Amino acid sequence: MEEIYGHSLYRKFDITVKLDIIRRQNNTDPDSARFKETLEHLREDKLQLADWELLCTRVKAVIPHEAKSFKDALQIYNKKSQVYKFNHNRLSTHQSLNTKKTSSDEASNLHA
Repeated sequence: MEEIYGHSLYRKFDITVKLDIIRRQNNTDPDSARFKETLEHLREDKLQLADWELLCTRVKAVIPHEAKSFKDALQIYNKKSQVYKFNHNRLSTHQSLNTKKTSSDEASNLHA
């Protein structure tokens, strides 16, 4: 049943937005150029070992002092459980939503 509901919601999308300009990575120094190249490889599913090694230098454990500057950035997770947790935490910060008292059914199947 959830799949049918999800599919019907998906079918309601009638606009496609293509983001083709990198706004945040607009520096021209070699490190920024390499990071932009890595993001391009990631987008095209052509990641190389050197790209992976570069991305490993940009994880929270390596650069904890920069973590707060990325609080509103796009998050990439490899497990749905991590996505659910992030989304729940983000939604619960909104004062207008009473997430503690709302059931999953009332929240359109969003789970705590």
